[in-house]
Amino acid sequence: MRGGENVRFSRLGEKRSLYLYIFHPILILFFGVANNYLLPPAWTEAYAYAGPFVVIVATLLTTWALRRLHVLR
Repeated sequence: MRGGENVRFSRLGEKRSLYLYIFHPILILFFGVANNYLLPPAWTEAYAYAGPFVVIVATLLTTWALRRLHVLR
């Protein structure tokens, strides 16, 4: 990694770390329920591999959207 990328992740952690810790268990639960009851069986295998990436991206997007809507500081 270059220095610029480290700064970007550092700023991301400073701004959103609390919300990442708060929202990621909620999204893990949501995707787990959706995976078991709502989504087709083919998604189950894909989620087994991509689940962590799906959760972190969804968490980042959720915190970003809530900040843009001024729900979060």
